[in-house]
Amino acid sequence: MTNPSDIDHSSTLEKEHIAMTIEEIPSLGFGNPNAKIGITERMKDPVQAELIEKAAEFIKSGELFVPIDNEDDGCIDGRIANLVVLIKDLDLNEEAVPIEGQGHERAKVAGGGYITTLAMYIAAKYDAGTVESDIKAVAELLTEKGIYCGAHTGEHSNAEGHTTDCGANDRIDEILRSAATYAGEIRATAEALIGIAGLKISDTVAEATRLNWREVAESEVYFQNSNGQSRFTVIKEGIADAQVRSASEKPVAVSKDLSGSHKEAFIVVNYKQDQTLSQRKLQEKLAKEFPDVDPLELPQAFVVDVWRIVKLASALVEADAKAKKQAPEHTQESWNSVDLETAIYAGVAYQLATAATLTDGTLRNFIVK
Repeated sequence: MTNPSDIDHSSTLEKEHIAMTIEEIPSLGFGNPNAKIGITERMKDPVQAELIEKAAEFIKSGELFVPIDNEDDGCIDGRIANLVVLIKDLDLNEEAVPIEGQGHERAKVAGGGYITTLAMYIAAKYDAGTVESDIKAVAELLTEKGIYCGAHTGEHSNAEGHTTDCGANDRIDEILRSAATYAGEIRATAEALIGIAGLKISDTVAEATRLNWREVAESEVYFQNSNGQSRFTVIKEGIADAQVRSASEKPVAVSKDLSGSHKEAFIVVNYKQDQTLSQRKLQEKLAKEFPDVDPLELPQAFVVDVWRIVKLASALVEADAKAKKQAPEHTQESWNSVDLETAIYAGVAYQLATAATLTDGTLRNFIVK
């Protein structure tokens, strides 16, 4: 994906009167050589190769893209949710309900909105505190702007191991280290992806983000006594607080519990406002096309909704500026303000650093605009 302008092939279609262009671009070409998510070996299996090719056809057709029907967001994870988990109150009592018939199509960014926005926040405020205190701060700032974010767990969650089965949360420190390992590749790719939206990133912003992330990743304090479960607890507290402050009768954000193992073969980078790729529809269409294949072996797709990154970044910048104005005058001079350019760059770069940590860089990639 180092050069998204190098288009292999594309399709342009009209879907419900919304013009949509879907372009396949080169694979990332960089990633974790020890990652379990990749397609090189799978493509040597004729059945898997056929499955992946058919899934690519479905993606390119545009029929998998749907309007969001909930205003919260979730993770890029390609697995299918089997439960929606409602955070009932400030005591974090929960109610899990089957997702069947609910739809609940929502925007997707790495780890959900609070984790991706955390990456933006520490790009500007790397010395703000600990990871839990910063997640809390991010949740409060986004709630101030009426932006509510979800999360997820999975069947491989491990309470004793303090993991949630959300890689973008459980492995956030490793992801920030990957951002340093693949700094040049991530920067080039992030700038190209942001350029598709007509924006440019300065050398100063990209370098400051890299340095601040490295500072956090190497800190002995920032991640001390922190793990995926402790961070997830803070996220749930943010969801519960947002629910109370919103005074909404319906849930403003939920966690989902995902089933199965990772079988992602694609990364879909979507720019279409208020639209997303339905991973459930992809699985349903593949299951219908290949009824004799174990559903757990069907290809999946990571989905990154770039428009949601921009929305999160804008809300963070506005809320941070308001917080600065309300802060004691003697603290304003030393305030590390979050600017929009840094927030957008860090948001996109975090998606790439996540992919570089969780995958081997061989997945097929699509741009949707």
